[in-house]
Amino acid sequence: KMAKALGYDYLICLSLETTRNAGDYRELLESQNEHLLNKEELLKDTKFPNIIEFNWISYCIDEKKPEKEPNVYFVKPTDMEQLNSKTIELTGVTQEDVEQAESLESVLTKFNNFVSNTFVLKNKSYCIITFGHWELAYQLFIETSQKKINLAPHFTTFFDARKEFIKSYPGHRDAINTIEDL
Repeated sequence: KMAKALGYDYLICLSLETTRNAGDYRELLESQNEHLLNKEELLKDTKFPNIIEFNWISYCIDEKKPEKEPNVYFVKPTDMEQLNSKTIELTGVTQEDVEQAESLESVLTKFNNFVSNTFVLKNKSYCIITFGHWELAYQLFIETSQKKINLAPHFTTFFDARKEFIKSYPGHRDAINTIEDL
């Protein structure tokens, strides 16, 4: 209801999976200690996690249903090391998936083309929605900055479903750890 009230025709539900310890950063961010995450320092972090899966699905607000099937792309990490067992267990992404994957820049181009062809050229309004703001405010921003990839403006405005849920149900902060918990 809120998205329609704000004038959006569609939501683009975006999710990222990463290598290594992105969860550690995310936990720090979501524990009300965001001030401890210095973006300038993270930009210099040569061990900063890499995106290994980039997926989205659009949701039509008027029809109250998703459009088509999810778009799922594996992304080849720059530091092509072996994925550790914890990453494979948490993400379901395998070593073979990332070895055969595309570059982040290529996947972002596909996403940008999807947004342009599906919404912009058809004069449809949309908003990206994430579960937490780590994906766009930190992960994507830092990784694209490190790789000198220009990030499209539509990544700067998004709706954080977790934050909005917690605003509405403040007593449930600790119970909301995954999108399924909503």
